[in-house]
Amino acid sequence: MKRSALRTMAAAIAFSLFAPGVAAAEKVVLQLRWEPQFQFAGYYAALWRGFYAEAGLDVEIRSAVRPDRSVLSATKEVAEGRAQFGIGAADILTARDKGAALTVAAVIFQQSPVAVFAREDANVRSPADLIGLRVKRVPTDASDAQFVAMLVAEGIDPEIIKPHLSDKWDGHTAALRSENKLDAFVGCSLTALWRAKVRG
Repeated sequence: MKRSALRTMAAAIAFSLFAPGVAAAEKVVLQLRWEPQFQFAGYYAALWRGFYAEAGLDVEIRSAVRPDRSVLSATKEVAEGRAQFGIGAADILTARDKGAALTVAAVIFQQSPVAVFAREDANVRSPADLIGLRVKRVPTDASDAQFVAMLVAEGIDPEIIKPHLSDKWDGHTAALRSENKLDAFVGCSLTALWRAKVRG
């Protein structure tokens, strides 16, 4: 990729949400939404090519996944001052509705990666089939806002699909397959299918 194209990409998508008042000469933290993976490649490319440094920024890119596999909220990290920039989704809008001082700087993805994954024997063919099943969803997560929007669009009251909570995001496929603790879960299509394949 040409240097000018990388610089343009870095300028256009460097930060998906931000809090005001960050001085250019200061060290800034970019809080990822997940662990480092290909969807964040542009941020790392800009870092490694020195484009942030050229702009007078000392950028630290932080994973959202802690060593214990719990997940940090990018919107919360920015709103509470532990990061100056973050990668978010619908959670930015819900956080703003609750009074968080966040500003959307750019829209990167045009299609949501959120999907519902179910046990094969659960016979889920439509959203209505989820009624009465054990669906792992986290109401505080951005993916749940999109799940709820889907249910409402289908005329289904989200309250009748009770959430099975978890603050860890790594065990969904195991819970579906071998532990038989779930019938379905709301997850990310970019990683969930790969994790399921790895686990057989």
